[in-house]
Amino acid sequence: MKHHRISRQIAVRMAVGALLVTLLSLLSFGMLDYRDRVQAARDALNEIAQSSAPAIAGSLWGFDTAQVEVIVDGLTLIPSIANVLVLDEKGVEVTGSGYEVSDPDRRLEKRVDLVYRDPVMESRVGQLRVVVDLWPLKVAAVSRLLPLLIALVLVVTALGAVFFALFERAVARHLIAISDYLSGMSLDRLDKPLALPPGARLDNELGVVVAAINGMRQQILKSHRELEDHRRHLEETVARRTAELRRQQAFAQAVLENISDGVVACDESGRLSFFNRAAREMPGIAQDDLPPEQWVERYRIFEEDGATPMALADIPLFRALQGESVRNAQMVIEQADGRRRNLLVSGQSMLDADGAKIGAVVSLHDVTEQKMAEARLLEAKDAAEAANRAKSLFLANMSHELRTPLNAILGFSDLVRRSSGLSETQQANLSIIHKSGDHLLGLINDVLDLAKIEAGRTQIERAPFDLADLIDGIANMMRVRALEKGVQLLVVQAPEFPRHIVDDQTKLRQILINLLSNAVKATEEGGVTLRLGVEPEPTERLILEVEDTGIGIAPEEQSRIFDAFVQSGASGSWQGTGLGLAITRQFVAMMGGQLTLTSEVGKGSLFRVALPLHRARAEDLPEVLPEKGEVIGLAAGQPEYRILVVDDNPENSLLLTQLLEHAGYLVRGADNGAEAVARYQDWAPHFIWMDQRMPVMNGVEATRRIRSLPGGDVVKIAAVTASSFKQDDALLLEAGFDAIVHKPFRPEEIHECMEDLLGAKLVRAALPTIERARQLPAQQLATLPEAQRQALVEAIVSLDRSCMKAVLLEIAESQPTSADVLGHLVDNYEYETILNILERVPSAADNP
Repeated sequence: MKHHRISRQIAVRMAVGALLVTLLSLLSFGMLDYRDRVQAARDALNEIAQSSAPAIAGSLWGFDTAQVEVIVDGLTLIPSIANVLVLDEKGVEVTGSGYEVSDPDRRLEKRVDLVYRDPVMESRVGQLRVVVDLWPLKVAAVSRLLPLLIALVLVVTALGAVFFALFERAVARHLIAISDYLSGMSLDRLDKPLALPPGARLDNELGVVVAAINGMRQQILKSHRELEDHRRHLEETVARRTAELRRQQAFAQAVLENISDGVVACDESGRLSFFNRAAREMPGIAQDDLPPEQWVERYRIFEEDGATPMALADIPLFRALQGESVRNAQMVIEQADGRRRNLLVSGQSMLDADGAKIGAVVSLHDVTEQKMAEARLLEAKDAAEAANRAKSLFLANMSHELRTPLNAILGFSDLVRRSSGLSETQQANLSIIHKSGDHLLGLINDVLDLAKIEAGRTQIERAPFDLADLIDGIANMMRVRALEKGVQLLVVQAPEFPRHIVDDQTKLRQILINLLSNAVKATEEGGVTLRLGVEPEPTERLILEVEDTGIGIAPEEQSRIFDAFVQSGASGSWQGTGLGLAITRQFVAMMGGQLTLTSEVGKGSLFRVALPLHRARAEDLPEVLPEKGEVIGLAAGQPEYRILVVDDNPENSLLLTQLLEHAGYLVRGADNGAEAVARYQDWAPHFIWMDQRMPVMNGVEATRRIRSLPGGDVVKIAAVTASSFKQDDALLLEAGFDAIVHKPFRPEEIHECMEDLLGAKLVRAALPTIERARQLPAQQLATLPEAQRQALVEAIVSLDRSCMKAVLLEIAESQPTSADVLGHLVDNYEYETILNILERVPSAADNP
């Protein structure tokens, strides 16, 4: 039966196991016994060798070989000693006995040096070798184990039979029942518990097994029910998630199909696998399942220039497939009809959740229309630049054509005015001519300044300067104009207002002059106030406010009052171009500031300028050169300087020639650049004044040719130009000019330039005006009667020269020195200087 077979198998296996354990135990016992026997043999061998060595050594010392042989033969009689060998001190065998054991596992050898000792010395006479054969020891150990082995086999066999009988009855049949139950277990039979045959005891381990199996049955039933519930929930979740994924996939597909950019993707091998609607509708892009090596053959793709075929390695989709992140790559694709589309391509490789590459995708943005628009814009830009260049050329021509005659008008009027023997009427007429020329120059400068701003040729040139001195000079100048109209000009300065700053002094001066000039023009009663302050937050800013009590500006006009050539309706009769506020706003913006307006008709206006404040230290300011007097001539001992004046305009040439000849220079002229080159070769001048624009050959070309001639690198050449563009100055300096003077020029500019470049020493007249006036004792002017002081101020404001002369005659009676100096100032129309002097010196009424 089945349970008998199991019992026999278990009994046999247990018997075999017991037998193996017994054999291993006996084997261990035999090995331990053999080890003890070997150790005993080794100890005995050591003792025998050590005890025999002295006797053998003594016999060898006495050359008693027979005695040595007797001792060796005696040693071989000892059990287990297989071989004894005696060698002399040279290693030669003396005698030996026994048999040779060649197996290293059977032999145990002991070697002892033979040393003969006497009271005087000791000597090595040879060596003793003793070999023990271990085989008899092994045989003895095995012989001892055989009886034990036979007895143990008999005991194990008997115990196996007994165990078979007991196991068959108490365990095997119940195990068979459990095995049959487990082998037939299934979900439809789990409702029946495990039951053992009658008579089985369940109060032992067998009962524990039965209870565990029945508990496992209950747990399986419970788990099965739970799995069924989980399966149903999982099926519902999968169905819900599948629907959601389908919806998301449909949504993503709809997004891809409805975006205006084309989308093309390939799989990990590079085969084209996806084209959205925009890509499919792009002419020239057919939806083909192609590998990368066929892309170039199938699609006509070009580089950005539209002419160079694009290599496979440069195609954006292929670059993305190689792992490159492509951003805004440009390419051109040719349609079937031959037209070409410009595409802007971006893309990258696609990776799965594990980071493995699954393909690449690119977006195709059609920029053909944009490219066409850019081309049109470029054409428009080129046209605008051409127009701007034409405008700049026009400005240069206008500057030359207007400044050139103005240079003659202002220059000759100044020369004539400096001449002696002119009547007061002639002096007044010349003053009017000069003043009108200055006014016309101001109008021209306004037009050119606005044009330069619009052309982008105006730059901010920041440098440290004395702000207080600038404000003081402008206020004094504008105060004269205000007094002419009976209007007060007040300057209100905050304590924190800086003395020195870094900014564009020229543009700041023009801003203040424009604002104050407009305020004075607009005010008939009351006054004009210039407020100066600092605004600390959020960043430090310079605040300049100009407020007047004039006519004001209507709200509808305030939005366009800063436009070019626009004046407010109430001020339409003002003189001027209507450019002042337009230029002012542009300058303020270029300097990083803001210009605001607050105005009310009939009450006045307030213009507020806020500029970034850049403070400076007094030591940062450039050195202020002292004012120089009028040039009388060259100092004694100077060489005869030859000066060449090159100008196609006869009036300007004559003006410069007379100015230089009056100073004592030897002057010759030339009408154009070619003539200037010839004059240089014939006459070798020390200094050349070169006009820039001339027929036949312009000044720049003439300068280049002169520089290339012998001695041309040392001659000094200065440009006289009517250009108002500072950018042109750099070009002139690069062309070889040593200095540049702009028309209309002041005589002092000409003389200072020649002093600097030529090293000429000039004799100048003493300063008759400001310097002598400053030397007047303050106490002397302070004692002027208030009536005389006020009468002189009123005469100056009204420009009544006869009244001025009458007041000076009264002053001369008590203060002839003061009257002489003030009279010289009147003769030279230094009205502003007189007002400054009278304002700074306290009046007699102020002194106690």
